[in-house]
Amino acid sequence: MIKVYLKNYRGYRDLVKHINTKIALAAKLGVYPEEDLRARNHFEHLVASIDHAIGMLSDPDEQRLLRLRYVEGWSWTKVSLSIHYSRSQTKRIHARALEHLEEIARREGLLWEE
Repeated sequence: MIKVYLKNYRGYRDLVKHINTKIALAAKLGVYPEEDLRARNHFEHLVASIDHAIGMLSDPDEQRLLRLRYVEGWSWTKVSLSIHYSRSQTKRIHARALEHLEEIARREGLLWEE
């Protein structure tokens, strides 16, 4: 399940930007759409929770890999070159990072819901 949230990270971040634009335009008209404010808070919370969970990983390679792959949207090849591992080793580190992230999410109560 964690992988789904990671894959959608950039989409969540983009939604926050889009909703902020919508709210700013509405504010010029003196309107403050509660639904948009709630949606923005929800997606901001998701982004912050994912960032927090990644930051709690004890292995810097795992942190860097997840940030490059999901936050920055880099290809596997580019990630592998950046962290100086073969593509197959990068995939193994990725699998281990996902397991560790799941553990952190359970331990910290980071139960993300859409």
